[in-house]
Amino acid sequence: MPSPTQAPRIPAIPETPVERLFAVIKLAANMGMISAADVVYMLDLPRPTAHRIISMLEGLGYLQKLPIRGKYDLNP
Repeated sequence: MPSPTQAPRIPAIPETPVERLFAVIKLAANMGMISAADVVYMLDLPRPTAHRIISMLEGLGYLQKLPIRGKYDLNP
C-alpha cells in the first residue's frame, strides 16, 4: 500500500498492438463487461482503435457480444 506521500501507480498506456490487445482482455476480465467507450476512457485509446480491437477479439472468440447494447464480455 502506498504511503500518503506516494502517488498511486498509474498503469502504463499500452503502446504496441499486442499490449493493446492484452490490455483490453485484462480490462474485460477486471470489469466483467466492457464497451468501446470503456476501452477509450480507461486505456486512452482512439475510438476507431477501440472498435477495431473489440471487433478483432470478438472475431477470434475472446469476446462475446452481450444482449445489452454495446457491451462485451470475455467468452467462457
